[in-house]
Amino acid sequence: MKNNKTLFLIVNIFVIIILTNCNYLQDMMQKIAFKIGYEKAENILKERYEQEMDITVAPPPPPLAHFDLSPISMKTKDQDPYNLKVSLSLGYEADDELAAELMSQKPKIEKVIKNLLANKSYEDLNSLEDTMNLSEEIKSHVNKMLTKGKIKEVYFGEFVIN
Repeated sequence: MKNNKTLFLIVNIFVIIILTNCNYLQDMMQKIAFKIGYEKAENILKERYEQEMDITVAPPPPPLAHFDLSPISMKTKDQDPYNLKVSLSLGYEADDELAAELMSQKPKIEKVIKNLLANKSYEDLNSLEDTMNLSEEIKSHVNKMLTKGKIKEVYFGEFVIN
C-alpha cells in the first residue's frame, strides 16, 4: 500500500511537472511567434518607407495665363426667357503666340460663345454639372479655332440666371 501511495505521488508530481512545462512551452512559443510577427511587420514598414523615399515629387505646374472676354448679357431660349449674364476668361499655358492669336480672334471667339449660349434654356444652365458641360463645350469650340495652342480651362467670373 505504501508503494501504491508512493507511486501515486510520483505520478502526480510527474503530471504536474509536465503540465507546468507545457504552460511554459506554450508561453515561450507565443513569445517566439510574437517576435517573428513583430520582425516581419518591422521589415514590411522599412520596405514601404524605402519605397516612399524613392518617389520624386514633381513641382506643381505653373499657373495658367488667362485671357478675359467681354461680359455677355442675353436671354435664354425658353418660352418665358430668363436673363443670362456671363463673364468668363480662358486659361492657357503662357505663350506669346497664343496670346496674340486669342487677341486677334477675340471677336470670333465671343461670337461662338454667344451662339452657344443662345441655344441654351434655363434647364441647360441651372446646375453645376450643366455649367461644367458648358465650359467643356466652349473649350472645344474655341480650340477648334486656334492654331498656336489650346485652351486648358474656362473660368466663369460671373454666371447669373434670373
